[in-house]
Amino acid sequence: MAASKESFEIQVFQTDHWVTSAQAGTEREAQKIAAEKMANPGVGGIRIVREWVGLGGRENTKVIHEQMKEAAKDDTVRPSAIEEAAWCDTADELVLAPARLAISRVLRQWLDKQTLTPTELIYNFRELKKAMDYETLVPASVGKIAAIHARDRKEDQQKRNARLWDLINDMAARIREANQRQDLPEIKDTVTLTQAWAQLQRAGDRRGLYGRVVLARKLTNDRSWLGKLEWLLAEVEKTQDAELLRLLDEPIADLCTPPEAMRDLLGRQPDLARAMITLIELVEGRLKADGDVIPSVTETLSRLCNNPSLPETRTALLTFLSRQLGGRQKLTFGSDDNQSAAYRDLIAKLMRPTGFGGGPEVAAAVALGYQRFVAEGGQTGRRNAVMQSCRMFESLCHRVIFICSLLDSALGKEFEKDLLTRLDDVMAAGNSMDAITPPKLAPHLRLSHLTGAWRSIQAQAAVPDARRERYVTQLAGFQDGFLAQTKLLDRLDDGAQPLRLRVLKLAQLAASGALFGAARQELQARLTAHTNRGDFSTAFTADLATPEEKQKALASVQATLRQVATAG
Repeated sequence: MAASKESFEIQVFQTDHWVTSAQAGTEREAQKIAAEKMANPGVGGIRIVREWVGLGGRENTKVIHEQMKEAAKDDTVRPSAIEEAAWCDTADELVLAPARLAISRVLRQWLDKQTLTPTELIYNFRELKKAMDYETLVPASVGKIAAIHARDRKEDQQKRNARLWDLINDMAARIREANQRQDLPEIKDTVTLTQAWAQLQRAGDRRGLYGRVVLARKLTNDRSWLGKLEWLLAEVEKTQDAELLRLLDEPIADLCTPPEAMRDLLGRQPDLARAMITLIELVEGRLKADGDVIPSVTETLSRLCNNPSLPETRTALLTFLSRQLGGRQKLTFGSDDNQSAAYRDLIAKLMRPTGFGGGPEVAAAVALGYQRFVAEGGQTGRRNAVMQSCRMFESLCHRVIFICSLLDSALGKEFEKDLLTRLDDVMAAGNSMDAITPPKLAPHLRLSHLTGAWRSIQAQAAVPDARRERYVTQLAGFQDGFLAQTKLLDRLDDGAQPLRLRVLKLAQLAASGALFGAARQELQARLTAHTNRGDFSTAFTADLATPEEKQKALASVQATLRQVATAG
């Protein structure tokens, strides 16, 4: 029997593939060559392949040795990609919300590594200097922003870069001077924020600056996103001082921008769609803590984020939501049908009787997010997404509401002519009550859809007057015909029922915002006729037995009637 002939091939790994580098006659020689190749900095790994000819002349191969280098760990912090940045003309503008948002994005790696908000970075000079001294991080970041400004304003990039450095140096000098003061209070166990703020009253027009320095120093000591937020929200609940609330609003808004902080805030979610639904519930003020899933601080933020004293916080949350909605990431696991269903469920959460939740820019994000489902790319794909996105709403009234909200956005103005054509198509398709509202819905919900569409069209200035008149007349006809057919108001105001039930049903319908025009006036007239009775309290509670029940019922209806006053 003849012995098999063998040889050894040495392969090296370069970038993303294997390349034959050498041949050897023996395994010992192959091992020696491979070791030499492995020492080459440009080689990511080596392997030895044995080749031999077996019986019958059959060629065989087998990998007998393989070794990969561990990827070198690169801890260098670099600027992050950024698409837009607020323009600043003065050093004061560098610390406003739009500029802090740009700082948060371009210095994302650094801020995440240090667990800092832009407010802390700006007002704690120690942290500011540390960032400015780190390699070329800040110059490179400023260069990125200068390039965006030069592109947007058609200016010379070098001149813009120099101007930004003038502003930064001016701001840094002020922050350094404030941090060097020895008489600034320190927030600690024996000195609260409220007490420190009171001590700074003597600082006059520099009170705001010094207060932000004191606040930044306190926050820097806590290297936990949720820890910072929990303390800040607790301070919000302790004060009614408008200026102090403005100070607190800034770092809270900053904490609603970093993806890492938002992941902590929203808790463990199964997919992006569920995370965004949780965020919508947070912004609407109805999110509750859920054991180990959603932390208690998130419920507190949800309760406070619509406080008029925290406008930056609400804006930051809506901006974060818009970025997620308008992205291309997969929403859930599984097929394209699963992605589409998740998107439909998600945007349904944003529809309100009074309009589209979050306003025009959130509507624009929804439209851009529909690019997940269009085949074309570039401007064609963008336009198709804007035109087709309203199809995700089953109710034609909701499509009307969405289009009208979208028209108020910058994106909507770009495609205004096309969107007005699409609105006309939707109204033409909605040629009956059953066509324009889903028949499976309860009557009051169908009327609510109709009213939302009516209000949206009335408020949308881009709709030509003649077309608007045609649309609202069409919607009014559907409403009046539906009320006549169902005799809804007569059934709610049934004289055979106790007055309490009649008033409650009418008030609940009115509070929902349903009905418009003459129908709304009739509803209000029926309600007023009952509540203006001289013996209303007695008649309203006549079917209740105890004083406690009567008092509770009166308090409940008064609360509903207050909602009616604001829903009109």
